[in-house]
Amino acid sequence: MKKITVLFQGDSVTDCGRNNCGGEGFDNMGLGPGYPGMIAARLACDRPDIEWNFINRGISGNRIVDLYARWKADCINLSPDILSILIGVNDTWHLCNCRIFFSSAAVLSDAVMAFSQVGLLPI
Repeated sequence: MKKITVLFQGDSVTDCGRNNCGGEGFDNMGLGPGYPGMIAARLACDRPDIEWNFINRGISGNRIVDLYARWKADCINLSPDILSILIGVNDTWHLCNCRIFFSSAAVLSDAVMAFSQVGLLPI
């Protein structure tokens, strides 16, 4: 059976209460009730021939620079086959001038370059 690890990275949109949404009847491998849990359920249903490993490393409040700071521990060391990144809303609302936006864009560009150096293709 083929094994595929899918890593979800990002801010609160990815996190979606994954660490605090528990309760009776809610067990989806700590993915939370947001899009990572929905994607995991769909893929597991559509492709039962694959052994899926889903990981959610979204952190509420994170900005691009925060993701960049934890990149080695929360991405490279996990060696995902598929990487989903949804981040940027906190960068936008923290914006107070264009310099900050372009600084965040440069950090994201550096992260994309780091992806390609370890064989990951961001989509």
